[in-house]
Amino acid sequence: MAQISADYGRKIKFIKSKLPKRNFYTMHEFFLICPFTHDELKIANRSRERMQWRQLGMVWACLCGDGIVEAGNKFNKDHATVVYSQQMIIDALDGYHPLLMQKLSDVLDAIEIQNTNASDFNTAFIISARNIERMLINRLKRLNQI
Repeated sequence: MAQISADYGRKIKFIKSKLPKRNFYTMHEFFLICPFTHDELKIANRSRERMQWRQLGMVWACLCGDGIVEAGNKFNKDHATVVYSQQMIIDALDGYHPLLMQKLSDVLDAIEIQNTNASDFNTAFIISARNIERMLINRLKRLNQI
């Protein structure tokens, strides 16, 4: 059991090291970009699109500070599924799952509030809102193509 918890801690640290440096993450940021609602992700559905968003959501919940059991409970899954989801995110960061990496980069782009060209917080926030709007329009175009 100690080995499993040590591996879990290493996976989260590795994922955090690959993501932009932030003090905190929130589930609101995740659901801002996710095309599915929380209730839709809780439904047992094995379509690739929904499954990858669910995996990303469970890992995002761990980044928010939830344990693996709490993150699994949010999506009606067990802790083993959360550990597997973390491994899938690590594989995506290594380049093995480009579709999952695209979803992760969409979420990361949405939470990027700091902009090097902005001189104050309000300007950076407006620039970020425009980027979020652009990403949501692109997401809608992709969903309409499916």
